[in-house]
Amino acid sequence: MAIEQIPEDVEAAGGGDKSSSNNPLSRKLNKLLEARLENDRETLEALRSLSEFFTENNIRTRRRLRGDLEKRSLAINEEFVQSFSDLKASMSALSEEIASMADGCAGMVERLHSVKRDTRELLARTGQLRAEARRLEGRQRAAQGFLAAFQPSPEQAALLRGTGGPIGRDQLDERFLDALAQSRLMHDHCKLLLRSSRAQAGLQLMESLAAQQEAAYERLYRWLQNRCRVLGADAASEPGPLLARAFGALRERPLLWGYALDEYANARRACVVRHLIDALTRGTGGVGGTGGSRPLESLAKDPLRYAGDMLAWAHQCAASERELLEQLLAQCGGLRGSGGSGEAALDHILAGLCSPLRLRLEQLAVAESSPLVLCRLRSVVRFYSNTLGSGTALAICLDEVAALAHKMFLNSLTCHCTRLLDKAELPPGDLGAPPFLQQLLSLVRELLSTRDGSLAPVDQRQKDLPDILAQVLEPALAACEQLSSRLAPADRSVHLLNCLQLAQTGLAVLEMTEPWLEELEARQKPHIDCLVEEQLEHFVSRLGSALADDPSRSGSIVPLPEPLSLQALSQGLAELCEQPEAWGTLPPLALLVGRQRQQAVRRAALDKLWHRYAQLYMRVHAATDKDLAEQLPLAPDTLRELLLLPPLTEQGGERDGGGSQEAPSST
Repeated sequence: MAIEQIPEDVEAAGGGDKSSSNNPLSRKLNKLLEARLENDRETLEALRSLSEFFTENNIRTRRRLRGDLEKRSLAINEEFVQSFSDLKASMSALSEEIASMADGCAGMVERLHSVKRDTRELLARTGQLRAEARRLEGRQRAAQGFLAAFQPSPEQAALLRGTGGPIGRDQLDERFLDALAQSRLMHDHCKLLLRSSRAQAGLQLMESLAAQQEAAYERLYRWLQNRCRVLGADAASEPGPLLARAFGALRERPLLWGYALDEYANARRACVVRHLIDALTRGTGGVGGTGGSRPLESLAKDPLRYAGDMLAWAHQCAASERELLEQLLAQCGGLRGSGGSGEAALDHILAGLCSPLRLRLEQLAVAESSPLVLCRLRSVVRFYSNTLGSGTALAICLDEVAALAHKMFLNSLTCHCTRLLDKAELPPGDLGAPPFLQQLLSLVRELLSTRDGSLAPVDQRQKDLPDILAQVLEPALAACEQLSSRLAPADRSVHLLNCLQLAQTGLAVLEMTEPWLEELEARQKPHIDCLVEEQLEHFVSRLGSALADDPSRSGSIVPLPEPLSLQALSQGLAELCEQPEAWGTLPPLALLVGRQRQQAVRRAALDKLWHRYAQLYMRVHAATDKDLAEQLPLAPDTLRELLLLPPLTEQGGERDGGGSQEAPSST
């Protein structure tokens, strides 16, 4: 409002000359009007202060503005003067107080100097005492360090003695084992003192520590006894790290450690025996009594399953007990690092199973009459015996049971064979293998298949093979020979060859029977030779008496046959050459099993017949009687071709029964 009225006053004062640019007032006004007050803080603050008391804008107030401003400035200055007067008075009072305090401090300093002069001896004595205190503190720290290194603390000693503390005499925890380990370490440290000038102190400390350790080890042994009994009462509980550490700590006393391990073995032995009886009668599901399986004795009607489940339970029990012992002796190097004591404890635990298992398995072996079931029972027992390892009490027990089962198996096999052989009377009409041989060979295949399918070692299976074959195959073949003893030679040979062939075929599909196959093959050769001779004699009887004598066997000069005999021989040979594979076949030979075997026998007989004919041909044509030579016109080589025999060059030279002479060639 004041600014808006200024131009009117100025205009009146300046005579109305607005256009004059040289007028200073005009320039100031223009400058004022052109100024941007919103950016001028000081001007804005001045205007704001002015607005507090300059409320009316008129000529009177504008004329009195300067005076009002001066009065206001004077009032403010008076207020400053009054305020500084009060401050001056306060400062004067403060100065007086400071001066008073300075006087007091000077007096106190003077008194302190006086007291210091009076207490100088006391301060010296105090310094000496402080030095002595520092020296004693150093000795105290050294003594405390010595005691900490060579003597247990009172708390540790109380833990080792079992007096006081939060645990009783019959309870142990990690703190007791820590204290015992620290005591052993201190005992080792005391040995170093024996090498120094403090040997007497070392001996005294070692005696004290030894007494504490003996009491602690005795307490540890008692605690382990109680814990082992708890483990024996509850099969589901496990040793845990505390018990394993306790056994590791007691290892320093081998005698007590052995007693504790024996206590554990006795407790676990009673536990596994109790749970085996429960599994047999009540149907617990394992060593821990879980699983809800049926009682094992409910399977007694099935001997193989009954024995297999019992032995499987024992195998599972052995694995569980081995694992528990590994956990228990973890701080002692495990079973392998315990010097054989762990294995002996495991053997003692599992030995408790021997009596119940032996009783039931022997009952099964004695009561069973089937050789096949006994063979499988023996295989199962041997398998678990090999699985459990050799030398243990349980493995030895199973070996004895397996030996009994093997003995009963051989007895049952002998009785079974005897019953079948007693029923045999005469060979079949077709000269084939008797029914009892087929039944026994089927039994042998089942027995050997069971043996081959088992997990028994190869050497054990090789050892069983002669017993089985000696009990079955040998009596069967001997019975076949006895049955055929009253037959004609050819019939007997055919019958025995059929029996041997059946036995060879039955054993060929089984493992490790190669020696017996070779023996059966060797047994067939005499009978084949017999058939060859019988077939040869049958040929000779059909061809006449000209070839009846064999000069190579008689060893003397044989007279030449008559012309009629030679003529009959020529006619018979002509018929033979027309049917070389069928003419003159021995009747029993047709009953021989196997077409190839029949043909082999016939070819061997024809070959011997050809050799006789070749020798006769040489003698007849070497004689001076031409009429005899005309009765025998067929050359040996031609006859050999007509008989479908291979050439001599492919026969390897000399033939059986052919002598050493070569047949003459046809001319």
